[in-house]
Amino acid sequence: MDLEWLWHGPSPDAAPTLVFLHEGLGSLSMWRDFPRRLADATGCGALVYSRAGYGWSPPAALPRPIRYMHDEAVVLDEGLRERGVRDAIVVGHSDGASIALIWAGSARRPSLRALILEAPHVFAEPSGLASIAAMKGQYERSDLRKRLARHHANVDNAARGDRSTRSRDRCAAASRRCVCPIAGTRLIAISRSSCSSACVPSSPQFVRRIGRMGAEEFGRTLHEDWSAAEAALAGTECSSCFRCSVERYVY
Repeated sequence: MDLEWLWHGPSPDAAPTLVFLHEGLGSLSMWRDFPRRLADATGCGALVYSRAGYGWSPPAALPRPIRYMHDEAVVLDEGLRERGVRDAIVVGHSDGASIALIWAGSARRPSLRALILEAPHVFAEPSGLASIAAMKGQYERSDLRKRLARHHANVDNAARGDRSTRSRDRCAAASRRCVCPIAGTRLIAISRSSCSSACVPSSPQFVRRIGRMGAEEFGRTLHEDWSAAEAALAGTECSSCFRCSVERYVY
């Protein structure tokens, strides 16, 4: 499938690659300039793309299957191999963070250096399902559709595809099928104190499966707050090196 892809910075044979996986209802453009700025700050390359049904990628076939995140992990793997990415730091937000977890845990990934996860879903929670139901009303009655249309060629396909996977029964079933990375995976887990649609990354279920990890909590999504991202990069021996920042939080 001919997806919407964008590359910033060095090629994969010259530096590690930051790989960005957007949230549900997100897209390449909704990362704004964060991938470029992070690539400039770290010296890494940055690979950003829109999944099928989002951004300017082709529409998705609806309804999405219950295992669509597992299918997207396959798409991710194929995309990395096609683009020669051999040293990946995967940055995922919400659904993108869940896809990153599934990809990292479903097979050995020699190309995986680290995971950076903003508000990952590893199980369904009532508060998250309620916020998704509220989003449906906002889409139908507010200017949300108009605002999203700036980022999606087929905004209704994006919205219906997002909702089709998130009913209570489907989420409950999917939560039992989440795959977590193998022990020893370098990981930063970021929770947002105002985010009601994500599980808390420090939950016992998550920690037992992952082991030791770094965890930070911010009032806003990290990629929406460059000052917070800069703070995460500061205080290391080599603040311009993203690897140092990752190793500051993991064991």
